[in-house]
Amino acid sequence: MSEEPMRSNRFLLLIGLLVGVLSVLIVLPFLIWIVVALILAYALGPVNDRLGTRVGPELAAGLSILVGLFVIVLPVVGILVVAAN
Repeated sequence: MSEEPMRSNRFLLLIGLLVGVLSVLIVLPFLIWIVVALILAYALGPVNDRLGTRVGPELAAGLSILVGLFVIVLPVVGILVVAAN
């Protein structure tokens, strides 16, 4: 095997690793919010499914967001604010 294809493969591997590291560095500050969004989506999935069969998917999505906001997010934020004081 000649030296030229091997150098080209090494260069592409180096560029791929560099892009991967930079991508992780860009996503890292948002990782907590991504995990919170995944947890909320998992928790509210059954609510959305049940509402979707009764009122339609568009209205069910909006109602699921409101349920998640008033039943999960606001109480947790309130508890954190009280705990911080």
